[in-house]
Amino acid sequence: MMRILQILSLDSRHVGGAETYAYRTAELLEQGGHSVAWVVPDERLMPAPLRGERCWGVGRARGFRTSKAMIAAIEPALRGFRPEIALLHNSIEFITPMVIRALARELPVAKFVHDARAFCPRLRSKILPGAARGGLPRQCSYRAGWRCLSAGCLIADRRGDVDVGPLTEQARETWLRLGELRLLRSLPAVLSYSEYMKNELVRNGLRPERIHVVGQCLRWPGSELQPAKGSVRGTPIIGAVGRWDGVKGLELLLAEVLQMPSDPPFEVELIGGGPGLAAARQTVARVGQEERIRLLGQLDSDRMREFYRRVAVLIVPSLVPEAFCAAGIEAQAHGVPVVGFDAGAITEWLIDGRTGFVVPMGDQRGLGEAILRLLRDPEQARTLGARARARVLELYESTPHIANLERVLRVVAAAA
Repeated sequence: MMRILQILSLDSRHVGGAETYAYRTAELLEQGGHSVAWVVPDERLMPAPLRGERCWGVGRARGFRTSKAMIAAIEPALRGFRPEIALLHNSIEFITPMVIRALARELPVAKFVHDARAFCPRLRSKILPGAARGGLPRQCSYRAGWRCLSAGCLIADRRGDVDVGPLTEQARETWLRLGELRLLRSLPAVLSYSEYMKNELVRNGLRPERIHVVGQCLRWPGSELQPAKGSVRGTPIIGAVGRWDGVKGLELLLAEVLQMPSDPPFEVELIGGGPGLAAARQTVARVGQEERIRLLGQLDSDRMREFYRRVAVLIVPSLVPEAFCAAGIEAQAHGVPVVGFDAGAITEWLIDGRTGFVVPMGDQRGLGEAILRLLRDPEQARTLGARARARVLELYESTPHIANLERVLRVVAAAA
């Protein structure tokens, strides 16, 4: 059995896929007899069951002095817990390359790359700043390097409500990002959700043999996932999970459902927060559709499970290359077919014509047509959903996933 130190940057405003994945895998590793400890910015942000004597809260490190302070703060965790391996999750804006090097001198370090921030200095989803083209965000096709400066990515963030700070701060953050990418190339193991992310890491200079694709893991045991039961009112519900930020596509989906024909009748439930949520609610109120189109904000785990059980189809309208998109397999695990854009790793779990429909990225009209196909043919929707459920439970249920993760961690620890 291993002693694993997990390092995770936490934000009080948002709990996303990286956090959910880290919590779930820690739970599974503990059930398998391993011991897991945590280093986080603030232990009070951790779920209550994960707090305790094996959870250390340390101040963020963004420079030389704060890095030295963090190294000293982590020392009690290293000496008291005596980990055999450190697994870094999201570490951008939390620790520096200096801290990672200090850890690597003490024990083997593996890094989980959850999104494009590992090779994108300012933008987590490889989106260029400036005006969109044809209503769609402009995707970056370059590896990290001088083009990050020439394209203007170092002085603008893709989220309109984020203050990127003065030029000196931007320069420091960029230097730290590129420094971590360089250090990433020397780590014994880098983990990713998908082949898409592996290919991006290779394109940015990492050696393929050091990159391990471990996939995703359902946040609930397969035995607890009941097939979708549909809306209590009988009207099929179109659902989506994301963030109202212009790149996850919820705005595009809302625009499409507002102009879709009402035959057959349907309702809409959109889950997620973000800077654009208030404007979206105003749009729905202006057309008098609050009862039929419900914007529910963020939901906890139990309410998410109920959401999946009542929707007829889940939409993944992302306008950025996705590292994986866990909401898709969570819906499929409940027997819900998915319609999604061909964005990054989406097609690794969404098989066109077998578990749902894949639409070219940004094709709003095509998205609406695919949704209507499923609403007008409930039998086809049930068939696609059943196939999706069987595939997801085979590939992404906790047992095969955690076995794969354990294998990688053991190899790294043994090689050290």
